[in-house]
Amino acid sequence: VYSLLMQYAAGFGKSNIIGWTALQLKDMRRNGAYVYDKIMIVVDRLQLRSQLDSLMLNMNIDKRMYIEAHNKKTFQDALKSDMRIVIVNLQKFGAARDMLDQEVLDKLAQLRIVFLIDEIHRSNSGELHEDMVNIFDELQSAFDQDKTYQAKRSKKNLIIGFTATPDDHTLARFGEYSGYAESEKLWVPFDSYTMKEAIEDGFI
Repeated sequence: VYSLLMQYAAGFGKSNIIGWTALQLKDMRRNGAYVYDKIMIVVDRLQLRSQLDSLMLNMNIDKRMYIEAHNKKTFQDALKSDMRIVIVNLQKFGAARDMLDQEVLDKLAQLRIVFLIDEIHRSNSGELHEDMVNIFDELQSAFDQDKTYQAKRSKKNLIIGFTATPDDHTLARFGEYSGYAESEKLWVPFDSYTMKEAIEDGFI
């Protein structure tokens, strides 16, 4: 599993970037074969879910080119289907780890999957003041901790997380090492357009 953290200012158009990234990765080939078996767009907001529909339409992606998973059965069906883009609606699942039972992990061990996660932080109960759950952490931990998955794994997955405000823990776990400052290790996103830059550019 390889992870990338993308930091983009609120209102910057992460939906467009996620859609474009999905298309690029879907069609990527090496030696004539697809590099990735499935592209999974993990969403947690109804607003983004509807945005993605219009986004896919604007990018000439026919509805027959992607499938939505909203429970374990539809997720398993998506893994077995020929559909290469899967929208995973976490609002219906409850938690990222809920969809990764042993049968699913066994299947994932044989596939090379990209997870594109919009807004990597979510609240446990839908209330913003509740403890925030890091979907990035949930997914990565499920793969890291399952010994059966590790033993059977033949391909490497890619997890890309998008957020406007990565916390120190997220940066340390998923960011890129960028050297030392006053004996402290520094970690940065793989790519970023920060709120500070957006304000300076007059974008927001």
